[in-house]
Amino acid sequence: MPTFDTPNDHSGSGTTADSTGLSGMATRLVQINMKARDDSALGGFWAEALGWEVSSEGPGVTNLEPEGFVYPDPVAVCVDLIVSPEPKTVKNRVHVDLATTSAPIRRRWSRA
Repeated sequence: MPTFDTPNDHSGSGTTADSTGLSGMATRLVQINMKARDDSALGGFWAEALGWEVSSEGPGVTNLEPEGFVYPDPVAVCVDLIVSPEPKTVKNRVHVDLATTSAPIRRRWSRA
């Protein structure tokens, strides 16, 4: 049977796969991709809300990740905003809940 290294096992020992090749393999969410009419403006909003950095891999793509993040580090689920020229025709399909223990941030969010 083939073996695979798991994300938290860097020993090289890996896990054993069954006939489907999936047994024992852990998965986790690493990135959320959202469409936006103005990726840069929306990226600025989310970067400020999360206290994260903004980068871009090209025109129409805004990447958000914590400072010092190295993909696919399990410390965060990153957000990519991709420009979409189509007008919004339906309700948003993604709902993101935020939490904080910071009193100043809670006050700011309560005014938003």
